[in-house]
Amino acid sequence: MNNPKIFIYGGGGHAKVIMDIIRSQFGDSAIKGVLDDNPAKKNEIFYGHKILGSLNELKEDSEASFIIAIGDNAIRAEKARHLAGLNKSFITLIHSSAIVAPSAKIGEGTVIMPGVIVNADAVIGSHCIINTGAVIEHDCVVEDFAHIAPNTVLTGGVKVGSFTLVGANSVIVPYKSVGSQCLIGAGSVVTKNIPDFALVRGNPARIIKVLTHS
Repeated sequence: MNNPKIFIYGGGGHAKVIMDIIRSQFGDSAIKGVLDDNPAKKNEIFYGHKILGSLNELKEDSEASFIIAIGDNAIRAEKARHLAGLNKSFITLIHSSAIVAPSAKIGEGTVIMPGVIVNADAVIGSHCIINTGAVIEHDCVVEDFAHIAPNTVLTGGVKVGSFTLVGANSVIVPYKSVGSQCLIGAGSVVTKNIPDFALVRGNPARIIKVLTHS
């Protein structure tokens, strides 16, 4: 995609980093505007671009792609499903400073932040956030709508389930599995498999409680 037209959904701090990634990949002209559901933000100049309003106010543009700049996994999923229902397309963004192996697979709508390393045969799902300086080693699997926070290390063969947040500076040792909708506290060292819906923290990481879910 040489000259994309990209709309950013979300006008918070996370969007600023995404805008820098777009500039590193395609140049500032690729950013066609920012959308935000907060009516108070409409027409505000945000990091050099106007907030156009909500999605409902956006004029149809069949050539445009979207990226969802929302850190909360569940809200990001809600917006992604809504956009998909409107037949909108998504773009995958990789910062120019990231190192991504040719054999790695990265899903649509995922964002690879500055300084990330994604190694051989890693598979990252759709609408994930692989945040600043994270390392995704060989043969790892990160499922849809997960967030791997800054400076986290997934060593070889690790699996992280959908909607899970792995907190900053955490380490998951080789070939361990973390379930879906988990919260791994910052600085944790995961040495055992973690079931779905677990809140985990510590070194070594321990399950603190089971999170509520529908």
